Amino acid sequence: MYKQTIRPVLFLMEPEKVHALLVSCLKCYRHLPWCRCWIRHLYTCSDKQLIWNHLTFRNRIGLSAGFDKGAEIFDELADYGFGFIEVGTVTPDSQDGNPRPRIFRLPQCESLISRTGFNNPGLDVIKRRLEQKSGSYVLGVNINKNPSSEGEQAVADFLRLYKELHPHVGKDKVELTRCCSDETGATGVGSFSCGAKHTCSVVTQTSCRYHRRRNG
Repeated sequence: MYKQTIRPVLFLMEPEKVHALLVSCLKCYRHLPWCRCWIRHLYTCSDKQLIWNHLTFRNRIGLSAGFDKGAEIFDELADYGFGFIEVGTVTPDSQDGNPRPRIFRLPQCESLISRTGFNNPGLDVIKRRLEQKSGSYVLGVNINKNPSSEGEQAVADFLRLYKELHPHVGKDKVELTRCCSDETGATGVGSFSCGAKHTCSVVTQTSCRYHRRRNG
């Protein structure tokens, strides 16, 4: 049914509009408890749990950052059997991301190219949404500096993100990860190299784990 009917209809729309439609559908789905219960049962994974660094993952398959950039549907996505969910990338201030079009289909490869950048509503909004988390899955947050921040300001961006999101690490097992930018004009790691040692020192003292990633 999907390949014959649903897929051709979706391919008439721009990829980013399809994504927005899916987000809207999952927001409606959250208000259907009987449906959510059935989906959770349907997508129950029989794989063994993975325990790593004091975190217990339901299984080894997770959803990385870039899908739920605004932390809007992480609970709903977790119903579909993922061992962990990662939201973001989150920046201190809200960002529009790269100019559209920025998502491109490669039908022959059954894949997408995503060049969205770091479009997100900003730290304050994300923080409020994370407080609504429910369930026992591992929730991760991908963070980065504002595109215009350089040097000491870039370091300050990371420290602010970490300090304000860190309470969720202890409470809800939220793991913070630092990523390299794909935002136009942003330079990722290089722009705050002068303060990297200081940042790592602060993070180490508070047991935050930083991982380098390529995309938002």
